[in-house]
Amino acid sequence: MLNVYILEDHFLHREYLGKHTTEILETYYKDKSYTVKLIQDLDCFYKQMQINVQNNDVFLIDVDFNMYFNGISLAEKIRNINRDCFIIFCTANASRSMEVINKNIMPMYYIVKNPGSALTIEAQLKTALELVYFAVLERHANEGKLSFQWGANVLTVLLSELVFISSLKGQRKSVRVVTKKGEYIVGKSISRVKNEIPKNYPDIYCGLNSYIVNTRAIKSVNRSENIIVFTNGSELYVGTRIIDKIRNYVGGLG
Repeated sequence: MLNVYILEDHFLHREYLGKHTTEILETYYKDKSYTVKLIQDLDCFYKQMQINVQNNDVFLIDVDFNMYFNGISLAEKIRNINRDCFIIFCTANASRSMEVINKNIMPMYYIVKNPGSALTIEAQLKTALELVYFAVLERHANEGKLSFQWGANVLTVLLSELVFISSLKGQRKSVRVVTKKGEYIVGKSISRVKNEIPKNYPDIYCGLNSYIVNTRAIKSVNRSENIIVFTNGSELYVGTRIIDKIRNYVGGLG
């Protein structure tokens, strides 16, 4: 599912972008596997950010809000939650790009507003969404998968959907697999699962005895309470030694 968020404080501009975004996506997603969300309360969105940002989510953001914060600070907040989502800026001032670079926001595209020429904005919007479409296709083509087969049972998990895997006490040949879509008990030892994790996925940390952790799925770590909170709401209670190892590993990824 492709979620597109329109973040524009001008009502008419928001409606315009929402209308044309929907028309363009209808061309590429004939199965309607997308949603276009026009955010009206930008202040609430900025303060709470109560959404689970997915890798393929798209944020179309006006740079110059008429508010106490601007689109760049909002984009920075979104980027801190998810490093892989798509950010498209809409701006009348292309010179703001250096500020964006310095904040390491990494936008997919800049739509430059040209007063009096709606066609220009529409054409740029089409180009931006085409880039997103083909980037998503490439991601799916290169998506890593992990397959579990025990007896007549088969479970396939996309590595991007994996949250963590933990061994089960007293059951050496079973593990708990937690994903963004649910959790499963799988009849396979954690050592065998570690051997099957592709080596080109450094975000999947396999350096713990009883756990495999997708570091991108970590929302917060509280060392004093020995808890790791994940983006899907799952929690792991572990020792400080494990927390320190995960922190050191993530720091080493740069």
